[in-house]
Amino acid sequence: MWLRLQKSFDLIQVCNNLLDFAIGKHLTAPTLQSFYDFISLNYNAAMYGALKMDKLSKRKFLAELRNNRHLIKCLRDSSQLKYIFEGYLFTIFGPHTRIYSVFKSFKG
Repeated sequence: MWLRLQKSFDLIQVCNNLLDFAIGKHLTAPTLQSFYDFISLNYNAAMYGALKMDKLSKRKFLAELRNNRHLIKCLRDSSQLKYIFEGYLFTIFGPHTRIYSVFKSFKG
């Protein structure tokens, strides 16, 4: 279980690094949108890892997501409708694995 927690923490750090790079380079809109898509993909991969965590690890991970709420803006600004919808729900209800698991169940 520790490995899943560490991988999810690492993916959140990757998201932060990508966002810092994109903001620091003052990228154009289409390029920035691509970064938001990639950040959203990594954010979702971190959420997927959290689905299989024990309760204590999941609690630590969700606390980390709450500390990185700025990443939810990347979901909302993505070009993918799934990420946009997730971003708005996470903005309203907070990042939570239940919301993510509902989206996962709708995937064809």
